[in-house]
Amino acid sequence: MNVKCPICKMRGEDKRIIIVPWIHLFECFSCHSWIAWPRRNEKRMKLLHNKKGYSKHPYFEKRRRQQQPAALLRLLEILPKHFWKKKYINMLDVGCDQGDLLHAATRIGNLRAYGVEISKCAAAIAKNRGIKVHCGSTESSPKKFKNFSLITLIDVIE
Repeated sequence: MNVKCPICKMRGEDKRIIIVPWIHLFECFSCHSWIAWPRRNEKRMKLLHNKKGYSKHPYFEKRRRQQQPAALLRLLEILPKHFWKKKYINMLDVGCDQGDLLHAATRIGNLRAYGVEISKCAAAIAKNRGIKVHCGSTESSPKKFKNFSLITLIDVIE
């Protein structure tokens, strides 16, 4: 399949393909980004992410075990020290899952945590942890989800 990379605009057959039942994943050999094809709309993504047992898949369980608070905080250490001295920081994590990164980040201080998660189960867990979560796509997020100092998208294919 000849898919154009949305990042570097390269087109061609020189892409690695992973085929799973619901989607094809292409790796662009030029910029090494991954492309999901065909593109899914919000309704189809919700159907996938809300399937019984989806959030309990061994892949997600393994990722959650690996993402302990100390490891998550190391991700945030790449930001300059003066960044954390702001009066407050609005942080949005797209694909926040159960809110582990946001929950860990709130320990730094001065942080207002917001998440976007398409899975009802994962979003409910994040909400129970005190995180403001929109269950749906970024495109359907409420208008109050704006003016972020920091936006993360980790382990997300969109």
